[in-house]
Amino acid sequence: MAKKKGKKIIISYHNCKSTPSREDLLKIVNRCKSYHPDVIKIVGVSHSNNDNVRLLSLLDSDIPMIVIGMGEKGRITRFAAPLLGAFCTFVGVSQLNQTAFGQSTKEELETFLRSFKTQL
Repeated sequence: MAKKKGKKIIISYHNCKSTPSREDLLKIVNRCKSYHPDVIKIVGVSHSNNDNVRLLSLLDSDIPMIVIGMGEKGRITRFAAPLLGAFCTFVGVSQLNQTAFGQSTKEELETFLRSFKTQL
């Protein structure tokens, strides 16, 4: 119905405890693809850098993706994902407006991106 009205569809998967294995993530992505969304969003809790790598590796996809590692360990994914081709990322306007644990602020992301661009 949304597509008939010219709207884009984002299908999302959230795991609020962990980041699934690579094999399970690929199964989740393929199941999401079966619904023919415009964008797929995959979110897991990152307990390690390996969790972050698994999430970010999903960006090598034939469909636009959003990947986010929640929690303090996953904060880096909010900065790295847009640089690696993610459709977008999510940040809070301020520390008071965070909607997920480990979420960065708009100012933190802008500062990081400015710093990154000057290093290129």
